[in-house]
Amino acid sequence: MNSYKNNTVVRRFVLLLSCLLGLIAIYLGYTNNQNQQISEVDTFAHIVQASINPERIANLTGTMADISNPDYLRLKQQFTNLNDSNPKSRYIYLMSYDKNRSEDKMYFYLDSQPRRINNLPTNPDDLALPGELYQETTPQLINSYLSGKDIILSQPYTDKWGTFVSVMLPIRDANNQILAFVGVDYQSKEFITSIVTYIVPRIAILIILIFLVQILLSWLIDKNSQDTTRFRMASILQYSSDAIYSLDLDGTILDWNLGAEKLFGYKSKDIIGKNVSIIANTKTVQEQNKNLIAVRGGKSIFIPKTTRYHQDGHPLDVSISLSPIFDQNSVVIGMSAIFRDISQDIETTKKNNQKIKDLEKLNKLLIGREIKMIELKAKLKALQNKQNDTKN
Repeated sequence: MNSYKNNTVVRRFVLLLSCLLGLIAIYLGYTNNQNQQISEVDTFAHIVQASINPERIANLTGTMADISNPDYLRLKQQFTNLNDSNPKSRYIYLMSYDKNRSEDKMYFYLDSQPRRINNLPTNPDDLALPGELYQETTPQLINSYLSGKDIILSQPYTDKWGTFVSVMLPIRDANNQILAFVGVDYQSKEFITSIVTYIVPRIAILIILIFLVQILLSWLIDKNSQDTTRFRMASILQYSSDAIYSLDLDGTILDWNLGAEKLFGYKSKDIIGKNVSIIANTKTVQEQNKNLIAVRGGKSIFIPKTTRYHQDGHPLDVSISLSPIFDQNSVVIGMSAIFRDISQDIETTKKNNQKIKDLEKLNKLLIGREIKMIELKAKLKALQNKQNDTKN
């Protein structure tokens, strides 16, 4: 029972440990994959940043008047071309902040959406017009802008244009003054799909590995349990007071325990490999061969009293239990024999029988004396009666 509980605890511990290590590995892989994705967005954003001429931004007003400004048109065409060159990029845009316009909102200069018909986009909702306020502006976004820090939005966020993962980088003039932030949006669907594509196969592999670990662990535990059982049984047989040995189908001795050494006098190293007829003689070898034939046929035999012989030649009174040994296919591959010394039992029986005989003799003697006493009493009474009759 304790062994079963211990094995169960080990299985559960290894299962939990495997799950924990697997989840840690997946999390680390997920984090690494996420960082690679963000790094890809960041790299593309730096390419866009490096391609921008700050002087053109300085010529913009951030109003609808910019629509006819040549610098606006050049920047817009440049953003459109860059956006088209990267299938993962959804939007490229310029944003700025002026508290005189709005204390809590940033505004757009332009974006990468092309104008195709009468200077209007195919879908007006896709366009960020010059001077349009960014309604999803957060205090953190404004603070980052004012500090001139790179803005990396690694977790997908949603605005009216969709759900994105974004990087925003500052554009500075010759005096290192911030003119605007250039932003690059990657569609979060692509981002999430990439991460899911990374995670799902690894989770499947983790499940398979955990399953295989459990199979291996079960096999090792079962094997260890079987080995322990075999060792325990071997110890029981080896140190049993009964003489126990095993034979192959030809009667060759394969195993010989300490009880057999003590009973027959042969050491295991001296008798293993020899035929079992060594402990029989011409009178009992025929009986022995007959028994071996029966056991080869799958029968078990018990002989309550027979004779075998010690190494020094003196006879031994023994009882014998012979049993076949089967393989996993129920085929007889050998036999086992258990010999028990019954000489003391026989001696005890003889003594008991002698006592019974002595008691019977004593009983007969006592009965004979009792009969004589009865006869004597009868004669004495008859004599007394005769004397009484004479007096009368």
